[in-house]
Amino acid sequence: MAIAPRVIFLDVDGVLHPADAPGGNALEDEDLFRRPCLERLAWVANHGHAAIVLSSSWRLDKDSLAEVERHLASVGLSVLDSTATDASMGPSARAQVALSVQKAETLRRCSEALVARGRFHV
Repeated sequence: MAIAPRVIFLDVDGVLHPADAPGGNALEDEDLFRRPCLERLAWVANHGHAAIVLSSSWRLDKDSLAEVERHLASVGLSVLDSTATDASMGPSARAQVALSVQKAETLRRCSEALVARGRFHV
């Protein structure tokens, strides 16, 4: 039985480091891209057979995107794609958001099941 393709829509801020961490131009970036957060994401992606789609504002700038890709590569992950940057997409943008919400809900349920079984510690 083939495993259905899965996608993690990744928002960097608040997931890989605190949402209020200094931005990429900070002199001290020890709060950015925390290793335990990267490792947890890698675990979820690998065990869930999921690809990473970057939906973060980090996708909007070439240097920021390169930084995300470098940190993900440090745990064996890569960015499959990024969400669109054109805000004038209209109905297809709403469909994309609906798909993101559906995927997030599926990931939440899977994570809760893993936590309940003692296989994943938060």
